[in-house]
Amino acid sequence: MDKLWNYRKKILKRGRKYIAVNILEAILVLVILIIPRVFVLPKNVVNFYSENIFPKIALLGNSFSDIFVFSLTEVLVICGSVSAIIYVIYVIVQIIKAEKRIGIRRLIFRRFITVVLTIALFASATGTLMHKLNYYRSTAASRLDIKGEYSDYYDFLETLEWAYKGMIYARMQLGEDYNGVSHMITDFDTTVSDLNDLLDYFNYTYDMGMSTNFIKCKPVMCSHYWSYTNIVGMYFSIFGEANINTDNMNTLEFPLTVAHEIIHAKGYAREYDANSIGVLALIFSERADFRYCGYYKIFSNLYSETCRYADSLGLDEPDMITSDYAAVVRDIEAQEAYWKQIDEEIENTFLLSDIDDISESINNLYLKSNGQKEGTATYNVSPNIYVDFYRKYVIGE
Repeated sequence: MDKLWNYRKKILKRGRKYIAVNILEAILVLVILIIPRVFVLPKNVVNFYSENIFPKIALLGNSFSDIFVFSLTEVLVICGSVSAIIYVIYVIVQIIKAEKRIGIRRLIFRRFITVVLTIALFASATGTLMHKLNYYRSTAASRLDIKGEYSDYYDFLETLEWAYKGMIYARMQLGEDYNGVSHMITDFDTTVSDLNDLLDYFNYTYDMGMSTNFIKCKPVMCSHYWSYTNIVGMYFSIFGEANINTDNMNTLEFPLTVAHEIIHAKGYAREYDANSIGVLALIFSERADFRYCGYYKIFSNLYSETCRYADSLGLDEPDMITSDYAAVVRDIEAQEAYWKQIDEEIENTFLLSDIDDISESINNLYLKSNGQKEGTATYNVSPNIYVDFYRKYVIGE
């Protein structure tokens, strides 16, 4: 009886230690997650971190990720999900089998909570250092000293015409498949290397304060099924790893997708910053496929806005679509055909019928939890950024 009593006291003592550890870890997780949101850090402090400290910390993650040719994020999602399910089942079985009166069930449960909180603490700490603090740095527009000052209709119209001409000229330099659809000039690895060089050039030219670490993007093996979520790229901050959906390497979207994730890994967390920097960098490339993507994004961003502007002033909408635009239309139709095929596959799979909506909701909640009040709408770049850039830097006003 004494042995049983001593054993029970030992179990209770260990249980109390787990409670103390769990409380401490829970507090640390809350502090790490809440402090940057509640107590807004001064811009100069965050900028110093993003430009001087983040690159050194990120280099550790980048170097570790670069050891592997495959996506560590993909392996973690697949293997981690299976392992988590097995572990939860194991814990449940252990709790059921344990003797209730001795207190072993509570010990097993508290130990399980410790494992969960330890993982959460590691993920929140690395996520904050490798990405979340960068949400609070100065915007790309402020680095470029863009203030939305060029808002006249004719400023918009001139920028639109410039983007259209750049898009058409770049498209004419691209090869086509038998359907008349353009294709990327090089393979994936060369594309990634060229984009790293291009972003470093843009960073140096316009003093954007980005990391100069080389970002080795990882193609996702399950890219086709990943498309069911409508996600084409993801930066996983724990590994500092940029993951790319390679199922549809089209010229209208793919260069910006890769550039977008590289920019996240180089220190800009906001979605509109990653998109605006990516687009503006692409138009300065020597590669026609990069320029085509960049100018197309500016053109598509400005066209509807310029038309609305013209309508509000009682002017005719801009009509600049020439016969050369037919090639762009073929690329757009090919892109739409791909996503239509994906939608049909989702509709025919009962268990995945709402996966794209779920993915959108999760991403929207994630962005809002990091201070991006508009959620997934923050992917949209203000047309003024492109108009101002054109007036300020291209024609030098």
